[in-house]
Amino acid sequence: MNLTKLVNQVLETRRFQKPKYTPTQTDKEMGKFSWDIEYLPDLASIYSEVNKFEKDLKDVLISDENLSKDKELIEFLYGIRQLKNKLGTHLRKNYPDAHREAKKITG
Repeated sequence: MNLTKLVNQVLETRRFQKPKYTPTQTDKEMGKFSWDIEYLPDLASIYSEVNKFEKDLKDVLISDENLSKDKELIEFLYGIRQLKNKLGTHLRKNYPDAHREAKKITG
């Protein structure tokens, strides 16, 4: 499966998208409202998921003595940490609102 197809499948699930609701029509007599829904990318949730994945892997490595000696898993953890840091830096520089929201989510 190629990367573009995978990304499109993830986006189709709307897992990393948040809805933006815009009222389009109101009927005051009947009390009826119509809305347009636009799905916006949710970069803060993506950062949060990467952060959670790093924490979970670290917890697993710490909890098991044999796993904590596995050099490949440790390298994988460092790779995830680098990815998280690069993503955070990119969000901070280019999408400051998403970066602030991500920091609120992750603490």
